[in-house]
Amino acid sequence: MKVSTRGRYAIKVMIDLAEHDYGEFIPLSDIAKRQEISEKYLEAIVSTLSKAGFLQSLRGKGGGYKLNRKPEEYTVREVLEATEGSLAPVADEEMTSVGNPHASAFRTAEMWKGLYDAILKYLDSVTIADLAGEDGGQYDFVI
Repeated sequence: MKVSTRGRYAIKVMIDLAEHDYGEFIPLSDIAKRQEISEKYLEAIVSTLSKAGFLQSLRGKGGGYKLNRKPEEYTVREVLEATEGSLAPVADEEMTSVGNPHASAFRTAEMWKGLYDAILKYLDSVTIADLAGEDGGQYDFVI
């Protein structure tokens, strides 16, 4: 599994929104400046996150984005799955032949399935709140 720039930036957007949640919508331009990411590129990412139901958006003056839920209610897994699709380390066929005695090409299926399960378990255990930290965004590091 290799996480693309799109997936990594989606996590950054979610962290930024969590750290700067003061009850108002946050303009995309503010997020882009803080994270040093092209606003044009972020438009596509927030569109995906909005369609997944993670963000509220508001157009016009005072518009922008904010989280639909509390930061602790978003796991890294769900953000990555929304932007990346499958997080499997290998093609699904290589993990579904566990126990098939005639699948010599799939002898490693249990190993791949175990790795996949470990990846999902770990990503389910990390929330956006965990990554945002408790500094309230005062340390606006670029990840």
